[in-house]
Amino acid sequence: MERKQRVVSFIAAGLLLAGLTRAQAPLATGQIAGVVAGDDGKPLADVFVSYVHAPPIDPADPTPGSGGILSDTNGKFAFAKLTAGTYLLCARAAPTRQLVEFCEWTLNPPSVRLISGQSVAGVQLLLSKGARLELQVDDPKSLLPNPEEPRPGTEFHIGVRTGEGLFHEAKLTSRDNGGKLWFLIVPFNASLRLDARALNVDVSDDKGGKPAKSGPGTPFQIDPKTTVQRLRFSVDVEQKN
Repeated sequence: MERKQRVVSFIAAGLLLAGLTRAQAPLATGQIAGVVAGDDGKPLADVFVSYVHAPPIDPADPTPGSGGILSDTNGKFAFAKLTAGTYLLCARAAPTRQLVEFCEWTLNPPSVRLISGQSVAGVQLLLSKGARLELQVDDPKSLLPNPEEPRPGTEFHIGVRTGEGLFHEAKLTSRDNGGKLWFLIVPFNASLRLDARALNVDVSDDKGGKPAKSGPGTPFQIDPKTTVQRLRFSVDVEQKN
């Protein structure tokens, strides 16, 4: 009887050890590689390419859920040691190059499905030229909040909304005593609508419209011949009803 118990204990210990060995075995990894190119098909260097590992993710997977790298002089990029799964890819260039960040302008960014241990090459990420949309907001009374003066209870955001309803907030690029200048790079010929979100300030465009009160403005598009377009707004004290 005692011998039988020792045999059972030995078998159980062996099964437990085998299970631990399997759990601790490293997951097979693969690679995603490709090139970033422009409208003309030429490779683009120094573009930041990033990935996000989409759910579901194996809880035992030690691979970072996201990462990024700059494309080389030939526009090439590669992500090594990736475990199985779906990876969403984005490409972003310096604003001065006026290249549209396509992953932020679509509901379906490019993705790659990676099988365990597989290497996927030849992925092509295309970046198109866009227009620089500048939004000048005159603020002679200094009503808008600044990093140095947060102005509790006052908020202001401005940007454009796409036909799909996605809001793209403009980035503050400069400010002085007379106001602030926001900008964003937008696709040519895309249906866009100006949109502002304001709290405790009243926003008007140069035609007397109230984008923060009446919602997104009328649709407009930017022609490829117009590389820079500036629109003007002003802010004042909000009128209480």
